[in-house]
Amino acid sequence: MATHDGEIERRLAELGVELDETPLDNGRFLRAQRAGDLVYTSGSVSSRGDAIYKGRIGRDLSIEDGRAAARVSAIRCLEGIRALIGDLDNVVQIIKLVGIVNGDDDFSAPHEVVHGATDFLVEVFGPRGQHARTTFVGRPPSNHAVEIELVVQVKGETEV
Repeated sequence: MATHDGEIERRLAELGVELDETPLDNGRFLRAQRAGDLVYTSGSVSSRGDAIYKGRIGRDLSIEDGRAAARVSAIRCLEGIRALIGDLDNVVQIIKLVGIVNGDDDFSAPHEVVHGATDFLVEVFGPRGQHARTTFVGRPPSNHAVEIELVVQVKGETEV
């Protein structure tokens, strides 16, 4: 098992976050895939350990609950990235975040929910965590409150 004691892992520990060692391949798809110096994550839903956020924002959950759910989804994305590249200190820049928020048809603030993921990534990576972003209301799998996917630039290049 690899040791994770770099700058980003220390920052996560300061924030009270310990990433799980998770397999890259879940049996049907990869949690993250690399093309050159870019890593694309699969969508990660708002469920991790005891932190399970399901339901529609604005009906079943508050916007604050949604922000917490988005943070959980971002943590799961980082677990996938680490499973692929080994060391989160190799992240050069979070390039793009896509957030899908489970809200009622008239819910018009998915951006407010996804701030939970954005704020977390900036807390962890500093300026390297700033990113372009798209948010929309949709239906994440299994009634999860939020689903997040990332595009991340990493050090070095590999061929696909």
